[in-house]
Amino acid sequence: MKQKNRLGRILYFWVNLSFLVPIVYLILRMIFGRTGSSEAGYHSDSDYLLMLMQCILGLVTIHLPSILERRLRFELPGLLYGFYIVFLYCAIFLGEVRSFYYLFPRWDSILHFFSSLMTGFFGHGGDHPQPGPACVHEPQPPVCVPVRLLLFRHHRLSLGDL
Repeated sequence: MKQKNRLGRILYFWVNLSFLVPIVYLILRMIFGRTGSSEAGYHSDSDYLLMLMQCILGLVTIHLPSILERRLRFELPGLLYGFYIVFLYCAIFLGEVRSFYYLFPRWDSILHFFSSLMTGFFGHGGDHPQPGPACVHEPQPPVCVPVRLLLFRHHRLSLGDL
């Protein structure tokens, strides 16, 4: 358990750093007005502004699960949170900053597949309580069943769409 928390903290730190470094770089690039090309070709100022906004929103979005956990008093499984962080890294940093959307023709389909897997895991997450000394399976409110079925159905439709 201690090793998993350590790995999660390293992953969290790495993804936050991979959002912060491009933010600083893009702000400096916009201040000094240098345009140029990347691996995918020429980027305009609006492309750099889009990258900047995505990195800033990625920093906000990566903290959303912990904010919701505190407000709604639930615990997101560590594996699902790890998938969420990896998805943000792949979509924002690799996809937009490193231009994977342009370099790999099926990058968007890979992200959609990964997203449907996360949705399916989230839909099944309520079935199994977290193991531990205080592992008590509490009854769920009636609204949880339709929500979980909707998430599972979305997961199945997304897999069939590939």
